[in-house]
Amino acid sequence: MKKAWTLSKYEETLLQCFLFNGFDRERLVRALSGRGEIVVFAAGETIFSPDSFRRAVGIFLQGKAQAEKNTDGRAVVLNRFGPPMMFGAAAVFCSSKEYVTCVKAKTRCRILFLTDRELDAIFQEDFLAAKNYISFLSERIGFLNRKIDSFTKGSAEEKMALYLHDQCAGRKGPFCIDCSPTRLSRELSVSRATVYRALDRFCQLGYIRREGSQLQILDPQGLWDWRDTEG
Repeated sequence: MKKAWTLSKYEETLLQCFLFNGFDRERLVRALSGRGEIVVFAAGETIFSPDSFRRAVGIFLQGKAQAEKNTDGRAVVLNRFGPPMMFGAAAVFCSSKEYVTCVKAKTRCRILFLTDRELDAIFQEDFLAAKNYISFLSERIGFLNRKIDSFTKGSAEEKMALYLHDQCAGRKGPFCIDCSPTRLSRELSVSRATVYRALDRFCQLGYIRREGSQLQILDPQGLWDWRDTEG
């Protein structure tokens, strides 16, 4: 039997999730009444792996995690998660028997899982949720196409712009991420000098603000539209 959970405790976070964009409290309550399961994961615990995952999407209510893929014996970080981000959106209705990445908790995480059947019921009852879901997937397709372009013919600065834009998925409004220049250099395989130059340029354009190792994303759309006209 599924344990009951208190919506009011997580209402503010859930209303910030892309799935419920445009919802008010009453509409959120109707959508989630009797649905969903909250699961807690300890730091270091695997949430999803290629051979162990749920037919469900997960919405982060608390904590931090990251999606990793093992390449040449090392873990490559593909994405980082925190409230109110969602993962599993592209896989929940897929017939594949494997999940494409490994999602690991970096801190203690509290996640709301909605199964494929629960999502299907929500979509049938409220088309706005279905529209939000389709819009998110459409944006991800566009992002991946841009990312392919950036790695085949784009500059290092464009790779950085797309990487920072990707951190905005499932979030609304300005927010901060832990992203030191050293980590950016390592994860994007570009020099530290390139990282500093790009960060300075993005700051001048008003896309981000730097506070030590913290980056505040101010204009995700600016990062998405940005092109290195001097490269």
